[in-house]
Amino acid sequence: MLSDNIKKVRVACGMSQREASELLGISSSVYSRYETGNRMPPLDMFEKMADVFGVSCDELLGRNTVTGVVLTEYERDLVEAFRSADMRAREDAARLLSDHPDTGRVK
Repeated sequence: MLSDNIKKVRVACGMSQREASELLGISSSVYSRYETGNRMPPLDMFEKMADVFGVSCDELLGRNTVTGVVLTEYERDLVEAFRSADMRAREDAARLLSDHPDTGRVK
């Protein structure tokens, strides 16, 4: 359910309802209604929530698993660069990271 997913994402971000409502520019009572399912956020607010929480609209809808991991802007940029790279660049990047001694991964 959308209301449950909104709450899960907010909690994963470590935000209170008040903090989320302030970042979204709405009252805390309106935001609370989104989480209880008593009110459906309009599309523009739904998109703003995804931006504020640093997740995709799919995650808010429950189409992807919400992991509780919040990426920094730098990490999101890296993911986007990886996604737009060709296969060889992806393989090179993955190899570089997995071979790096500071990754803590065992080969």
